[in-house]
Amino acid sequence: MNKYRVRRAAGAALALLLMVVALAGCSQSMTPEQRLQASMELSSKAQSMEADMITEMQMSLLGQTMQTTTTAHMVVFNNPVKLKMEMEIGMGEELGSTQMEIYAQTEGDDVVVYSGGSDAGWTQERLPLEEFQEEGIGQYDATAAMELYAGSATELQAEDTELDGVKAVKITGVISGEAIEEVIQESGITDSLAADMDDAALAELLAGMYEDLEDIPVVMYLDAGDNAMLRMEMDMSSVMASMMTSAMETVATGLDSSLLTVDNCRITIDFYNYDKAEDFVIPAEAMVGE
Repeated sequence: MNKYRVRRAAGAALALLLMVVALAGCSQSMTPEQRLQASMELSSKAQSMEADMITEMQMSLLGQTMQTTTTAHMVVFNNPVKLKMEMEIGMGEELGSTQMEIYAQTEGDDVVVYSGGSDAGWTQERLPLEEFQEEGIGQYDATAAMELYAGSATELQAEDTELDGVKAVKITGVISGEAIEEVIQESGITDSLAADMDDAALAELLAGMYEDLEDIPVVMYLDAGDNAMLRMEMDMSSVMASMMTSAMETVATGLDSSLLTVDNCRITIDFYNYDKAEDFVIPAEAMVGE
């Protein structure tokens, strides 16, 4: 190799090195707000991703403790919309567990949602795409959940850390004010109440629930390199305690609301396989169910 080629190769290598250093320096100087914005932009552009969610909740009433653990695995594809969620709700040894599966795929201008479980048949629902995105189905969409929770967080602080051997940035913050109501609705926590109450009673109950709620602490772990969201944690213990107390007082159960305590309510979501999600086939029995 002649001297000209050596210089040219060395110059190209130096330019590449300087570019990497510049990009690293830019990443290091980003504010927590800029990192979260970059993270949400990355997720919105991803054609696919996967997520695992764990919701742990423990309540005590009249000396009895009930603990539930809900796990969910989600696979999301965009353009066109296609998603899968496999969920299991564990309620202890005595009550056992319940499994549920939800699939959705685009058909023309609509999205067809298939849902079923181990103890029930399959149901189908056809929704216009826009309605699908607004009808609470977002709680099954890992991308939508990430953007809602991360976009609602304020009072952000960041520090360097590691998560499962990956260099990461830990961002802490709180979700407060009007954002709490939207987060609670999208989390699906109030769904069980809606099933057993008429619209007027439910509206009265929720109005009381949302008053004077404490902030929701949130912790997010971003990849230190490209700011991809790796994990999100929310502690909803105080919020859930306030909501349950309000529910008991509104419904007039006759029980002293102070007898109920919410010992723990935490949600953890791990995000991974950006643009590398494993494709899936919707079960044949789901597509013929009614």
